[in-house]
Amino acid sequence: MQELELELGVTLFNRSNTNDIILSPEVKQLLVKVREVLDQIDSISSMFESDGLIENNGALIKVGCLSNF
Repeated sequence: MQELELELGVTLFNRSNTNDIILSPEVKQLLVKVREVLDQIDSISSMFESDGLIENNGALIKVGCLSNF
């Protein structure tokens, strides 16, 4: 986790001497955004569902991301 913190340049967890680990304010903000993205993914997925079942109509959706994004 410390390597990820170094890579991102933020503290993810506030650590104390009592072995308690508390989410930093930055992580709390990140979690809000991650939940929004996951909700959007669920919304997009539901566009292709019919009565709760996904039909195989031969449609193909590709999602990509640039490596420097």
